[in-house]
Amino acid sequence: MIRIEVKRWLKMSRDDFDSAQVNFDNKKYYVCVFLCQQSVEKGLKAIVIRKTGELFKVHDLILLGKKLNAPEGILAECDKINGVYLDTRYGDIGGKVPSEKFDMNMAKTFLKSTNKVLKWLEKEI
Repeated sequence: MIRIEVKRWLKMSRDDFDSAQVNFDNKKYYVCVFLCQQSVEKGLKAIVIRKTGELFKVHDLILLGKKLNAPEGILAECDKINGVYLDTRYGDIGGKVPSEKFDMNMAKTFLKSTNKVLKWLEKEI
């Protein structure tokens, strides 16, 4: 049962990363950034489930990373990505609607950070 659940979360993580790239290519940068956050969150949850047998219903990437004893470099990448969960969903944060908050360079940065975390997670599988 746990193995199936881990596979599901990993597939969702990979699908979100692929969708982030598609949205980047289509200049939907805030969607790209949101999906980067979702990809990392789901990937972290997959490994937490594999290691603990439990699903932690939180969005805090740093907390999830710490549950996995992630190295400082990975936690730093998680920290970069962590805040966009709210920034991409709510227009009342920062005075701009989500589509105005992120540009191509920011989205590239999030894609790179996400890729680093996902590569680390692959080693943890």
